[in-house]
Amino acid sequence: LCAERPGSPLKCIIHIVDSALWDLLQERQFSGQFFENVRLEMFNVYLHGARILVEDFVLREASGWFPTFPRHVLIVGMDKLGSNLVIETAREWFFRREDPKACIRMTLIDRGAEEVHALLNARYPGLSSSADITALNMKVNSPEFMRGEHLMNVDGMTDIDLALICLDEPLEALFTGLTLRRRLPEQTTPIIMRVPEETGMAELIRGREDQDGLVSLQPFGLLERTCTPELVYR
Repeated sequence: LCAERPGSPLKCIIHIVDSALWDLLQERQFSGQFFENVRLEMFNVYLHGARILVEDFVLREASGWFPTFPRHVLIVGMDKLGSNLVIETAREWFFRREDPKACIRMTLIDRGAEEVHALLNARYPGLSSSADITALNMKVNSPEFMRGEHLMNVDGMTDIDLALICLDEPLEALFTGLTLRRRLPEQTTPIIMRVPEETGMAELIRGREDQDGLVSLQPFGLLERTCTPELVYR
């Protein structure tokens, strides 16, 4: 359609959801006579969302919660956002760690967490050199998740510094957040919960914060934070 287009190329921004396809297309770097008049750029809401989450809640400079980079991160929900969070967190740790042999601990929970972990290791062979990952196949509405024994060490204590909930269903995410809130140290372990947008349920959560002090349960509006014209066009 743009073969005879005069002037500057037409910029087309494509939302690529599948991370494997994203990597393939980046390697190909559309070129040739068919694309002389079209400039193709790719956008992935889950990748950008993971980067924003890491910047806002994992990095010490942005969060203000940690004297250092968090040592143990819990990620519940290994969908596309959760998978990207694992990679982005491990990458930031790799470049920021003081000890070149030290690994950040990550616990992954979902019904297919072990398979996702295996796929990530296959796609990113260097992942294990910067992250010590424990993957648990577990449903958030299961008795074992509600008991919270997987969150404790041999001394019956938890050393999780940050919990990130990346579930698609908002009500399931809220249930998970409230369950973790009862199991993790009050006011010391931030719990970030993915929501479609920072209204509605997010406002309800903020209202509860004012009433009973749940300041560490915070909503993250994925689409609201990633689908801004400035971020997409950039």
